[in-house]
Amino acid sequence: MCPELERKQVVLGSPQRDPYSISTDEFSLLSGYAKPTYLFSNHMIKHYELLYILPGNKTEEEAQAMAQAVRAIVKQQDGTIVKEDFWGKRKLAYEINHLSHGFYDLVLFQIESTKLQALENILRLNEDVVRHQVTSFIVKSAEQLAAEERLRERIAARRQADKEKEVASAIVADNAPAVPVAEPVLAAPMDSAQLDKKLEEILEDDKLDV
Repeated sequence: MCPELERKQVVLGSPQRDPYSISTDEFSLLSGYAKPTYLFSNHMIKHYELLYILPGNKTEEEAQAMAQAVRAIVKQQDGTIVKEDFWGKRKLAYEINHLSHGFYDLVLFQIESTKLQALENILRLNEDVVRHQVTSFIVKSAEQLAAEERLRERIAARRQADKEKEVASAIVADNAPAVPVAEPVLAAPMDSAQLDKKLEEILEDDKLDV
């Protein structure tokens, strides 16, 4: 995958949730549809985002006009544009067709899945589009987003509790009194008389054994 087409986080609402999903309510506000829709042919209309690069050697006005032409192509293929986000001119990670800069544009749209390939082919042959990428994104219900948020909160709370437990254990260990270590008791050294007596006892014992 071209690094220039790395996905931008599309954050609609809380920044803590999945940046690649929006709720059905938000989608309806953006697109005018009350819920994910279906065509009469029973082919499901799916939701996609199109990120593409326009030549950086054009002016801002020329790039804006090119972007409008690309969006018109989406509409000509019976696509419904939900959101448009023109990022402007940015430096490329490496040169493409002797270009070091490009204009980025992000388009969220919905289209019948069977018509996506035709749209991709048109964009691939468009000389104004330096690079493009189409990826699907998920439209989640408010209940799904709420459940995911609750799960994230539980995970965060558990991690925080484990961290606090580790800190408390470390504090207790640091404050625990040191256990004294008993020093070894050394036997008193024998004088020569005691040593001779001990030796005689050992020799007597040897004689009894014999």
